[in-house]
Amino acid sequence: MVVVPPTARVPRLGLGKHRICALSGRAMDGIPGADEALPLADHAGFDDLVEHAARSGARRVYTIDGHAEELAHHLRRRGIDAVAIREHRQLELPGV
Repeated sequence: MVVVPPTARVPRLGLGKHRICALSGRAMDGIPGADEALPLADHAGFDDLVEHAARSGARRVYTIDGHAEELAHHLRRRGIDAVAIREHRQLELPGV
């Protein structure tokens, strides 16, 4: 078995005869070029992220990507100073 990231160019690896099994949360829709696809998410769910942040003891959390505003809102409701960062907004670090 060879484990490679999804960006790997498999033919360039010179594996000879092989089969490809993709592990991805998108496997339910099929993965082009894969012989098999198993639905295995490579990221935490929303509730898992909220719980992890709460248990971490973090005083401040920066959220990014898809549901950044919603996640920051939920964290603030749990007493964590959370800030949603968007691409168009530059992060200002204190004391810099």
